[in-house]
Amino acid sequence: MPIQTVQRLAELDPAEWDALLADSQPFLCHAFLSALEDSGSVGGRSGWQPAHRLLRDPQGGLRAALPLYRKSHSYGEYVFDWAWADACQRAGIRYYPKLLCAVPFTPVAGQRLLGDVEAAAALLDGLTEQLDAQEMSGVHVNFTGPQADQLMAGREGWLERIGCQFHW
Repeated sequence: MPIQTVQRLAELDPAEWDALLADSQPFLCHAFLSALEDSGSVGGRSGWQPAHRLLRDPQGGLRAALPLYRKSHSYGEYVFDWAWADACQRAGIRYYPKLLCAVPFTPVAGQRLLGDVEAAAALLDGLTEQLDAQEMSGVHVNFTGPQADQLMAGREGWLERIGCQFHW
């Protein structure tokens, strides 16, 4: 199954992307993510470079997708990893760029692995295999739902980040 990377969601049919969504949360829908790209909130010099991963079936149908960004900083993630970045710098280890599977500027938990679970797992595996070739320090998947947590817990090389959010 061919894996594809797109730098703009405008390259995709909105109905095709939205068909992968498990719930009606607005932050992952094509219209919201496209609006971030079209407005310049992501892309350009924002430090959020879209690099969405898609997995298609042999007939070309979209089976899975990851809302993915190449990050040159940690602003707008609502995960405070500055200490990690600082420690890496002091140790001479590159922390940026990194890949981030998330909704920009939105700390709302939910689906991050879109579509078919097995196909999304293949996308995750492909990301980790390509890190060195793409000169990325790692892959981060922020504010996941239970299904993604379970899937990633069984994959080699993934570490769980435990956080606390207050909702009111």
